[in-house]
Amino acid sequence: MKESALKKIKNKLKSAGFIGYKKGKKQDLQPTVNPFDLKMTKTKHDVLNRKIKGQVGKPLLAKKKAAKIREEKLLPELENQNKVSVFVDKRFGENDENMTVEEKLLERYSKEQQKRTRNSSLYNLNQGEEVELTHLGQSLSKFDDFEDDEIALNDSDNEPDQLDRDLVEKFNFGGFEQEEDEGRPKSKNEIMKELIAKSKMYKYERQKMNDENEDIRENLDDEFDDIHKLLLQEQDKEVTRELNQNSNYDSLVKSLAFEKRAKPTDRLKTEEEIAKEEYVKLKEMESKRKKRMLGEDSDEEDVKKRKLKGDESDTNLEFENNGEYDGISDDENDEGDSEDGDSDEGDSEDGESEDGSDLEQDDRLEEISDNESENSEEYENEEIEINKTLPFVLSMPNSHDEFLKIVQGLSLQDHVVAIERLRKCYHVSLHPNNKNQLQKLIGIMFEHLQYLCISLNSFPREVFNGIFSHLSQLSHQFPDVVSRCSMTLLESFLIKLKRDISSGSLKMPTASMILVLKIFGLIFSSSDFRNPITTPSSLLMCCFLEMASVRKLKDVIAGLFICEILLIYTKQSKKFIPELFNFLFNILSHFSSFDQKNCFLQREIPCLKEFLSSCSSNDSLDLTFESLMPKANVKPSPLAILNKTLELIKMAMENIKDYDSASDIVVPVHSLVANVKQFQPLQNICDQLLSLSDSILNTSRKNLTLQQFKPVAIAMYDPLYNKSNPSYNLDHKKQSEDAKLKRQYKKEFKGAVRELRKDSRFLSKVKHDKRREKDQEYQKKIKKIYGSIGNED
Repeated sequence: MKESALKKIKNKLKSAGFIGYKKGKKQDLQPTVNPFDLKMTKTKHDVLNRKIKGQVGKPLLAKKKAAKIREEKLLPELENQNKVSVFVDKRFGENDENMTVEEKLLERYSKEQQKRTRNSSLYNLNQGEEVELTHLGQSLSKFDDFEDDEIALNDSDNEPDQLDRDLVEKFNFGGFEQEEDEGRPKSKNEIMKELIAKSKMYKYERQKMNDENEDIRENLDDEFDDIHKLLLQEQDKEVTRELNQNSNYDSLVKSLAFEKRAKPTDRLKTEEEIAKEEYVKLKEMESKRKKRMLGEDSDEEDVKKRKLKGDESDTNLEFENNGEYDGISDDENDEGDSEDGDSDEGDSEDGESEDGSDLEQDDRLEEISDNESENSEEYENEEIEINKTLPFVLSMPNSHDEFLKIVQGLSLQDHVVAIERLRKCYHVSLHPNNKNQLQKLIGIMFEHLQYLCISLNSFPREVFNGIFSHLSQLSHQFPDVVSRCSMTLLESFLIKLKRDISSGSLKMPTASMILVLKIFGLIFSSSDFRNPITTPSSLLMCCFLEMASVRKLKDVIAGLFICEILLIYTKQSKKFIPELFNFLFNILSHFSSFDQKNCFLQREIPCLKEFLSSCSSNDSLDLTFESLMPKANVKPSPLAILNKTLELIKMAMENIKDYDSASDIVVPVHSLVANVKQFQPLQNICDQLLSLSDSILNTSRKNLTLQQFKPVAIAMYDPLYNKSNPSYNLDHKKQSEDAKLKRQYKKEFKGAVRELRKDSRFLSKVKHDKRREKDQEYQKKIKKIYGSIGNED
């Protein structure tokens, strides 16, 4: 039965919701969450519009969320446990949920086609971008064939070859079908021949033109100098100067181009190799010296021939091995040979005296006369000199007396040479026992310096520097040995000092003792607070300044040198030595008036009274060390002693100018220096002393005050509220931070343990479910088997 139109309209309105039963609005307002799944935290005081985080908890929702996370993370790990390989589906779009199956298949097909196309076109040379051909930096595609003026058919780029346009047009664009004057078309062979002939003709014309230009250029080059002179007749001087500079530069460049290349040199030699070479060299020189001393010829001299210059006839004359020439006897020949051997050794590094004797012998050889008696006398004198020369290889002396035998009859410079040769012959790298031998040499050098001070009239500075340089080098090599030798000498000085004090006859030290004390300050550190060598040495010198009797003029000079050594000791440490100031002020007070003497004169020096009477402004101001030596006849002037005293006072004042008590120490300087300014040569040093003392006296001094300390706050103690734990302090920041960290650690530890327990429960539940499923399948299989057996029966 068909529905009426009215009924159709009613059904449409009902389905649209305009008529019929409607859903209530209260059903929309019904909550979707079960209130029994929520966990509310009751607050003590309700505050309007205040939201507290974590007040409403959803344990069921959190439980489901945690279970889902465990299924995503722990379940795959459990399934892949103890499995070596896992299949990973890497098909395109397999893991994309937004793509349909058709889209996945279509995309896979397109990817496969692209891959095949890429692999097939990898080695295909016909595909890809075309290579563009160029000529002279321009593309050939821009021009027509054989029509570009810049395209040449030959190697010449200066004059491009342009072919006949008509010929090319006929050859390339249908010219074969056109008829010439003869009435027949040309064949291809004829056209090619004509083309080749014209190209050769153009090439010949071009070559001919180049030859003509070259001839003109050569003629111009030949005549260029004449033309250039005409053009440069009125040239400026500046242009000429520039040309000279350019020519100098060109010559320098050419010299650098033809300069010799650097050649590789030998490697640097070690100390052991250098010592061995020097020892071998000295040994060879010593053997030659002995042969010359005995009148024998060395191997080199047997082979060598001595040549003399001839006259204008260019004839060369030679000595015969056993003959004579021009009245020269056999003895003279032997003498000449020996002298020749000496001259060959002139390159030795330590043979200064030998070199001098060799040169003298060569001069004598050129001045040989015909008198044989005179030649024999000269030969005897040379034998005596050779016997006195220093050997190149020396044996180490065991004492200073043996060393004196080695250097007996030699100059003072040869003493330094002997020490140097002993060091080379007994180098440590040559033999292990040489270390003990060099240690003997240290004590010998100390004794030899004292011996030279006692036995000589003057002590050359070069000799002292030479011996001291060897002593300083050995002190770096054997510091313990030098320290022991120095302590032995120092003990002997102290024993002598005690003996003289007990006998009441203490005198100023000798020149040798002063020299050794100065060497101590140069070798050892004098700025240390306590040093086993320099500290006792400074105390020893202070005792001499304070307690020694000053009776002679040499005692005054010795005291001044001791003051100088003490200032060298205290140059870096800036120590204050009262004995030094007392001694210097005492000497200076003898040059002042009688009233001022009573203030600063500690002990009178009788020798100065007579000495001051001969004081003159023309005297020398130099005070040398030779005035202390016992055999020296040097008598210093009063101005030299006074000048030395003022210089030492100035050095001492510069050392203590930073002291707080410096102004009190330098008070006597003004009154003592006032009468010394009367001498004209001393005015400069006196002005310097007065200006230095004024600067020290004008410095502001701080008053003595009690030492100030930073105020210490009174300790505040907070009450302890926790009686069970007396060490607990509420305001202790570190303690509160440690407690907070412990609480956080404890909380996190409990949370981690809780999560691990939940993970273990989840895994055990999954394993239990798997085991139950397997058991159910097994039971079903068993029941099925039993049922089949029952049906068969």
